[in-house]
Amino acid sequence: MRGTEGGDVLEECQVVLGNGPPPPVVYQQPVVVQPAPVVVGAPPLEPIYLHVPPGHARNWRKHCHEYHACNRPVYFVRSAEYEPGFDRERWEREHGHDHGDHGHHDEDRDHDHDH
Repeated sequence: MRGTEGGDVLEECQVVLGNGPPPPVVYQQPVVVQPAPVVVGAPPLEPIYLHVPPGHARNWRKHCHEYHACNRPVYFVRSAEYEPGFDRERWEREHGHDHGDHGHHDEDRDHDHDH
C-alpha cells in the first residue's frame, strides 16, 4: 500500500457502504490513533471502512499515516483475500481480471515484525 500510481491510498482502500448493511469487520469498535480536534457545533467524524492487510490493521498506529486516516475512526473490513487458504490465482481466474497485490507486501499481509 505504500505507493500507488495516480491514486490516493485511502480512496483505493475505502469501502463505500451506500444503503447496504455494514460489512463484517475485524474489530467491533472503530480504531482511532489520534482523535481529531473537537469543533463546537460540528458533527463528529463518521467512521470509515477500510480494506487493509492484517499487519496494517494490527499495527494501525504505524500505518495510519499511509492512508491519511490517523485522526479518523476506522473499521477494518474482513476480507476472504486475507483468510488462510485463500487462492488468489483461482479468484483472479474466476473473476476474469488480475487484481495484483496493490503494493501489499508479504510481511504486511500475514504478520508484522514489530514484536
